[in-house]
Amino acid sequence: LAAPAEFPASATSAPASAPTRPAKRPKTAAPAAAVAWTLRLGACVDAAACLLDESRGLACSHAKQVACFDPATGAVRWTARIGDAGDQSDVLEDASIEATCVVSKGLAFVGSYDGCLYAISTEDGSVKWTYRCGGAGKR
Repeated sequence: LAAPAEFPASATSAPASAPTRPAKRPKTAAPAAAVAWTLRLGACVDAAACLLDESRGLACSHAKQVACFDPATGAVRWTARIGDAGDQSDVLEDASIEATCVVSKGLAFVGSYDGCLYAISTEDGSVKWTYRCGGAGKR
């Protein structure tokens, strides 16, 4: 079949039922995200940060640290170290934190490799109590 004179030959080359593809857009690279701030916690951070509210977040690391920070600026409000102070002195040396903490009623509950669950005040970072679970706290 010949194409009518008002249509170019390429317009009739595909069957009427064939799907049409949108016009190809030129590929452009997405703009690179800028780093707003960094928070150094002494070792790797495997767990996701936990946001308490608009002005406070918690991050945990393998350096046995929990840090409360301002999500907008990265400014540290307080840090807590678990596994080697006060009534925690008899726990295993490795109290690395790999799991995200859970927060309820002003306490952050943090599990660690030393087999303990720690209740940490979200106001000042003080360790309120420690519970021996018998197994490493992971994910």
